[in-house]
Formats: sequence, C-alpha cells, structure tokens
Amino acid sequence: MEVALKSQRADYPDGIPECGADALRFGLLAYTLQGRDINLDTDRVVGYRQFCNKLWNATKFALMHLSPDKYTPVGIADLRDELAASTQLATRDKWILSRLAAATAACTDNLGEYAFGHATTAAYDFWLYELCDYYLELLKPLMNGDAAAASAAGGDVATAQRLARHTLYLCLDHGLKLLHPFMPFITEELWQRLPGRGLPGRASGELPDPASIMIAPWPTPLPGAANPAVEAQFALFQTAVRTGRALRCDADIPPSKDATFYMVADAGAAAMIADQSRDLMTLLRASTIKPVAKPTDVEEGCSVATVNESMSVHLLLKGLINPAQEAEKLAKKIANVVKEQERIARKMAAPAYRTKVGADIQAADEEALAAAKAQIEVLEQLRAQYAKW
Repeated sequence: MEVALKSQRADYPDGIPECGADALRFGLLAYTLQGRDINLDTDRVVGYRQFCNKLWNATKFALMHLSPDKYTPVGIADLRDELAASTQLATRDKWILSRLAAATAACTDNLGEYAFGHATTAAYDFWLYELCDYYLELLKPLMNGDAAAASAAGGDVATAQRLARHTLYLCLDHGLKLLHPFMPFITEELWQRLPGRGLPGRASGELPDPASIMIAPWPTPLPGAANPAVEAQFALFQTAVRTGRALRCDADIPPSKDATFYMVADAGAAAMIADQSRDLMTLLRASTIKPVAKPTDVEEGCSVATVNESMSVHLLLKGLINPAQEAEKLAKKIANVVKEQERIARKMAAPAYRTKVGADIQAADEEALAAAKAQIEVLEQLRAQYAKW
C-alpha cells in the first residue's frame, strides 16, 4: 500500500507528533474508506490520539458512578436479561441502548465484509457523539439524586439509578469490545478497570468472565433494544437542544446563567417535551421549560428559532440582555435574510427558469422563498418587541 505523507519535513522540523500505536492503527484503518492509496494526514492521527484521551476520561468519569459504594456489579448475561425485561427504562436509556445495538450491528457487518473504515466510523460515532456528548451528560442529575430524572421509574431514584448504571456498564463493556480490534491497548487497559471483573456471566456460575478482552465474546445487540420510535423522538430532542443552544449563543448568555425557555409545539412534539423535560433542562442549562400550544402564549421578550414545522423554541431574554444591542443584531440578521430572499426571487424570475430548471429544484426554491418570508416576519416582530423594552 502506497503511503504519502501529507505534511513535508518543513512542516514538522521536530518530526511527527507521537500518537501511539492505537491512534495510528485506528487512523490507518479509517483511511481504508478512501481507496488503496493513502494520503496520510498526520493531523488526523493526532485527532485519534485525542480520541484516546476522550475514551480514557469518559471511562474514568463513568467509573465514578460505578464505584463499589454505589454499584454492585452483576454478571454481564444477567445484566443484559434485566435490561431487556425492564419496563422502567428512561427514554435516554432506551435511546443509548438502541444506538449501541446499531453500532454493534454496523461493526459486526462491516468487519465481516472487511470494510474497516465503516466499522471504525460506527464505533467512533457511538462513543463520541452519542455516549459522551449526550448520555453521560444526561445522567448527571439522576446520579445526583434528582427525582424528576427518575420519572420513568415512578420517581424511585434508587431503581432509576440502578437501571442507568446497568445501561452505562453495558455501554462501556460492549463499546470497548467494539473498539478492541482497532485499539487493542487502551481498550484492554480500560476493560480491566470495569467493576466485577472475574464474575461469572450469570449468578448460576455459567459463562465465566474471561481473563482478557482479547478472548471475551464479541458483543451482540441487546434483544429488543433497536427502537426506531425512541430514536425518532430523540432526534427531535437533539434538534431542540441544538436550537436552544444556538439561541443562547446568539444572545451571549453564558452556561453559568440559567434561562427560561418556551417551546411552542404540536401534540407530538409536546409529548417529547413532557417525557424529556428534565433532560432538556440539563442540556440547555434551563431553570424552566414551558411547553405552550401557540406563539401568543409565549411571554413577551423572547428570541425565537424554528426547530421544524411542529415546534419552535423561545428563549426569554428580558432581564438578561441589552435590548438595543439585540435589536442591532436582528437588523443585520434581517438584512441577510432579505438578501437571500432577493437572490432566490431573481433566480425564479429568470426567463428560462420555468422551462430549464427541474421541478424538484423549483419546489425547493419555492419552499426556501416561503421560509425566508416567514423568518423575516418573525424577526421583525422580535425587533419590535425589543423596541418596547
């Protein structure tokens, strides 16, 4: 296999950064997506070295919640049986187990086809974008004893914590096994640190725990874990979180300041908000989440952004920001949207537009033009509100 270093010696007068065997191995396997020849970007290998740090820190954080004074480990087979049979899992637990099932299936299938690049992507995405970015963050209130975060277990914090810790343990155990073919050294080290090493798989004594991750059974998806409905709900939740965070960022409201959010939602989106209101508060750093049926129910003094046709997010800014500065920001934003609206209108007014442009593109342009008009109306209303403060 021909390997060409992207960066020349002049870029690295002191040599290439030390990244370790795991990062290099993972990087080379990830590059197999791109064909036979590799134009190796050493910065990408450095990125995988940072991913190793992320794995270490995430596992270290997770083990704080799996310490002997908080968690009594059980055999992995018994643990899987309890999770598969439970009716008290929170949506966040169901979602991460569904994503673990998807990652396990993707790694298994792609390794069987020698599609190493796709397999590394599946394992990487699960750890970084799902387990670390969302699940570990969402566990914090529950692990601190928040009864609202234990609603799926009828408010029983102890039950909810046990199920969440079982879920977390399974994600760590199976997630490290998925990464092991690509990162053998760090996964062995971290797997050995999981509590309960040496326990049999079941209390009856069957399926003894192997001495090394190298000879541990390859994971299989938890029966019944794949849950498209929960994943669809969680996708809406994620979009709402990104939208709310963007509103905070636009208004320069630091994470240290709690905020109040209104969410205008139809019945389907309202069900998601009711189910995951505590999780929304956690990731949005919100003191209050108020679902309402129509925009007129929103308190005056809010910024707004649309999630989709069924939901919009409103951040109460009154008392948190300078209205004159925000009005100036809105004026610039309105001007940019007007420019885009005018660009689309000119495109659609061209003489040959109706005859030469495909119907799908014409439909997309019509939709974009309508969206721009609607956005301008919302922004103008918001600017008028600021003027009254």
